[in-house]
Amino acid sequence: MAVTRLLILCSLLLAWDAIDAAGAQNSKAILAPPVGNSLVLKSRTKNGRQIYRCSLGEWLPVGANADLVKASNPSIPVGAYSSLFFQGNSTISATWILSNPAGDAAESGYNSSSVSGKEIATAPSGGFISEALLQATSHQFNGVASLISYVQRLFPQGGNPPLQQTCVQDALILEVPFDAEFWFWQQDLTPPVTPSAMSIHTERVVQGLFGEGVVSYRYNGNSWQQMQAQATLYDLPGGTVTGKYFVQAPPVYGRAGSYWWQASNPNGFQVFGKDQCKPVPVDQNCLAWSLVSVTSYSSPDTSLGAYTHVQMVSTRGGLPPSHLNFVAVTGMLIRAPFSAVFWFYTKS
Repeated sequence: MAVTRLLILCSLLLAWDAIDAAGAQNSKAILAPPVGNSLVLKSRTKNGRQIYRCSLGEWLPVGANADLVKASNPSIPVGAYSSLFFQGNSTISATWILSNPAGDAAESGYNSSSVSGKEIATAPSGGFISEALLQATSHQFNGVASLISYVQRLFPQGGNPPLQQTCVQDALILEVPFDAEFWFWQQDLTPPVTPSAMSIHTERVVQGLFGEGVVSYRYNGNSWQQMQAQATLYDLPGGTVTGKYFVQAPPVYGRAGSYWWQASNPNGFQVFGKDQCKPVPVDQNCLAWSLVSVTSYSSPDTSLGAYTHVQMVSTRGGLPPSHLNFVAVTGMLIRAPFSAVFWFYTKS
């Protein structure tokens, strides 16, 4: 009997370990930028300070600031970090200033450039500061930061709020030391490897545009049916607005004209198309990747050649909810945020 109980206990412990490991892997997975982005810089904080303000007997987070050094060599400074915490909606706006290499500084005329971002995913770290994935929302000045698409906040330590009993005077400010690493990513200049059904080998890729928007779904009584999708197009996350994307409701495999792109920058064009193959799921938590065959287009720049295909890849989000806090009724509409990168091809 004792041996049996021991075996059961060991089995439970192994199961718990497996669940913890799976949870850790899932946490890391949601913090990974979409495929099609490459890591360009690992930094860590120096003299990091998490800032709190006393208000009605409670310490409230205000923001943070820190110097940044190279993660592999702390003697090399690379920039600075600051953030603001907005109490009303519990969101964080973060900004990183990165020093431009000599070549970039000479070309751009600026010694540094900056990128600001918003949290799009978080994972518990065991302390007050969570690990997070942030998407770029804006850039300032040309240079290394002007091309950043995503930033990861990893391995945070410290920064926990002061003891509540020390909050005895409203507006009192306290700074608490913290450490973390920030990893910077850039959107690739070429498409990622795609499933074989979506591969294009005999045509020339012209450009890739980042799209961010929503997918609309209607509940038919049994499941959520996709109705339409629309997005704003940018040259990269947080970059310059270049156009719009729209999917007519509902997209039907093989039907002409389900998809529409309109771009005004850098090369103005309109493209209409239909699915060439059924969309291919790549990540169970994100929209399937798709290959669209161009049915018609207009472009003032004929030197690019005839548009032939558009790949939608590097998707994030865009799926209907798997669990709801309310009962869905027939006809109910919801909108799911999503992002993707669209790659445009022409004849070689």
